[in-house]
Amino acid sequence: MRVLRKLLPGTVLLAVIGLVIYGAMSLARDTSWVPPRNAGTTRALAVLFLMTDVIVGGAMVALLLCRDKWPPKRLEWLFPLKGKWLWYTLFSMSVIAYAALAPAFLFFLASLRRP
Repeated sequence: MRVLRKLLPGTVLLAVIGLVIYGAMSLARDTSWVPPRNAGTTRALAVLFLMTDVIVGGAMVALLLCRDKWPPKRLEWLFPLKGKWLWYTLFSMSVIAYAALAPAFLFFLASLRRP
């Protein structure tokens, strides 16, 4: 049971990543989900990009401001890792999210521009 508790979060994370990739690939083939092409849609996409940029950047700054690289105690019970390992994991996840932010929004912008 203890091993299952350690393996379950990683397994669920891989399954979610697989579903997200599958969903993005199916969205790329089907153009019926694309909203109408106008200036309002492009502005809404830009505002959404800025909001997520601020959220991910804020999470990264908050983790960098943690003293001695220890995660907040409120988050420790959510993850199987404890102590500094959790801090490194959360920081790595925020860096990956920040790196994936621009390509994701470029994908949506290219989908808006496609005829």
